[in-house]
Amino acid sequence: MKYSPKKITSGNNPLLKKIRSLKERQARQKTGLFLIEGVTLILEALEKGLKLEHILVTEEYFADGLEAKLMEAIESDEHLAAELATVPLSIFKELVTTQTPSPALAAAMMPTFTVEQISKLAPDTVLLCENLQDPGNLGTIIRSALAFGAGALILSHGSVDAYNTKVVRSAMGALFSLPILSIDLVAAAQVLKDAGYIFLAFSPEAPLSVSEYHFEEDKVVIMVGNEAAGLSAEAEDLADISLSIPQTNKIESLNVAVATSIALYERSQVKYLRQ
Repeated sequence: MKYSPKKITSGNNPLLKKIRSLKERQARQKTGLFLIEGVTLILEALEKGLKLEHILVTEEYFADGLEAKLMEAIESDEHLAAELATVPLSIFKELVTTQTPSPALAAAMMPTFTVEQISKLAPDTVLLCENLQDPGNLGTIIRSALAFGAGALILSHGSVDAYNTKVVRSAMGALFSLPILSIDLVAAAQVLKDAGYIFLAFSPEAPLSVSEYHFEEDKVVIMVGNEAAGLSAEAEDLADISLSIPQTNKIESLNVAVATSIALYERSQVKYLRQ
């Protein structure tokens, strides 16, 4: 095979220390790498053109024969930039974040985007999340953004890292197909407003209901806020229009991932009607 496996047997190996460090946001930002756990997600990352620096598999999995698709990718894919390594199962379990892990993980390069690049791509819908904290919520939001045709996702500084291992896992591959960046809220707004985007703020207190709004603008930014506090006053001030989602009084508020999905769905229906 093209990439002969490097056999690692010590938990103190420098590569394993590097892999462990990628569970922390600071290490991910420093190296530009993030972890992908599981054969299915690794294959999807390769299919989407992500650059992989390392693939680690358990000794048992390698001895039994890697799945054909993974073996083919390792042997032929130009995106693979470093060696394949095998580790004992006991050590492998220390590297992953799940109780019953798939027997493979990879370290991949984070795709990088700027707000200027997104502006030039000119997607008709951009999603902006301010101070989002829960990895599970962000993973769900990424999937909904891709499902309902958003062209990019912007996270304000202070939001959970999109490459947090829990986000990567809960996004289930959608992360690899959507331009995502973290940036200062005002800086992002300035570029996008100059490019003609209309900012829609979603807030439970907004008097105008999303069911009454027609989403007729060619280019919109949908803004959603923190799970507990919602959008900040600074974000509200950036809004051209504020919208609410109708609900009964039997519950105080919707989960932010649910609310975001509804907002994206409503926007997508207008887009489909135009086609």
